[in-house]
Amino acid sequence: MKYSIHHKEFVKLIILFFSIFLIFYGWYGFQNYEFIASVSNIFNNSVGSIINLLGTDLRFQNSTLILNGLAIDKKLIVSGLTFPILFSLIPLLYLYVKKYFANFLIICLTTIYFISRAAFITILFYSDVNKNLHVLLSLLDTMEFIPFYLIVFYIIKNNSYIESYYLKLKKRADAVLQFDINIVIILLILSSLPRIIITFVYPEVLDAITVLILKISQTTFNLFGISTIIDFKTIYIANNGVYLGHGCLGIGLLTMILILISATKSRIENKLTFVALLLPLQLFFISIRIDLFLIYFYNNWNVYFHPMIMHDYSNLFIYALGFGMFLLYYFWYQDVKILGSK
Repeated sequence: MKYSIHHKEFVKLIILFFSIFLIFYGWYGFQNYEFIASVSNIFNNSVGSIINLLGTDLRFQNSTLILNGLAIDKKLIVSGLTFPILFSLIPLLYLYVKKYFANFLIICLTTIYFISRAAFITILFYSDVNKNLHVLLSLLDTMEFIPFYLIVFYIIKNNSYIESYYLKLKKRADAVLQFDINIVIILLILSSLPRIIITFVYPEVLDAITVLILKISQTTFNLFGISTIIDFKTIYIANNGVYLGHGCLGIGLLTMILILISATKSRIENKLTFVALLLPLQLFFISIRIDLFLIYFYNNWNVYFHPMIMHDYSNLFIYALGFGMFLLYYFWYQDVKILGSK
C-alpha cells in the first residue's frame, strides 16, 4: 500500500517531534553521562581556544577562566539550550532537505557560530569593558535567532511540500498585515533593540521599571505573609535572592507584541487602547514570574542547575503568554467598537 504525500509528511513530523523530545530529555536527564560530558568539554575547549586566541585579559586554562592572572570561579557564558538546539538541527535538516553535504555544512557553520558567540559573550561579560561594549554584548544576544530564521528559510526553499504551505500562509498574512511577513519576523527577532537603545541612552528609565516590578512582587508576597527585602535590583527571601536585570523586564516581549499589533490592518484607536491596557498586565506578569522563580530558588538554593533550567524555560512560558495576548487582540479586540470609531 502506497502512502500519500500527506501521510509521509505526517510521519516525518511525528519522527521530528519524537527525536527532538528525546534530544532534550536525554540532554537534561543524563547530564552525568560520559558522552554528554565529552561533548560539553569539546565545546567549552573550543570556546576557550577562541578566547585565548583573541588575546584579551581573560584566559581559559585547565577548564578555568583566568582574568588578569587571577583564577575566577565562573563558567563560560553558554546558553543551556545550545546543545539540544544544535542536535535538533540534525533530524530537522535531514528529514526535510535531501542535500546531505549542504546540511552538514550548515550544522558545522551553526556550531561555529555558537562557539564564537559564546566566546565573545564570555569576554564581554567578565572583562572590564566600557558601556559601548556592554551594548555590543546585548546586540550579540539579540542576534541569537537569526541563524535559525535562515535555516528555516533554507528548508522552505528546498522542500516543495513545505514551500507550498509557506506560500499559502504568506498569502493569508498579506491580507491581514500592513507589510511583508518576513519583515515582521526579522523585527520580532530583533525585538530586544529598543531595550538596548534605552539602556545605552536612558538606563535610569529601566532602573525605575525594575524598582516598580520588584515593589509589585514584594506586595504580592506581603499578601501571603511572606517577608521579602529589596536591595537595589535584587529581591530576597532570607539569604536567597533573585537579581532583576534589564533583560528580564519584559521590554523585548512588549516590543514583540507591539510589532505584531502594529503590523495588523486594524483601527489605530484599537491598537492604542489595547496597548494601554496591556502595560499594567505586563508588569504584573513579570512580577509573578519573579515571585515564582524566587520561591523555587529559595526551596532549591543548594541545586544550582535546576533553577537555571527554570529560568530558561520560564522565558518560553512568558513569551507564549505574550503571543496569547496578541491572539486575544487579533481574534477579539481589534473588532471591538471603540467610542467614536466607525
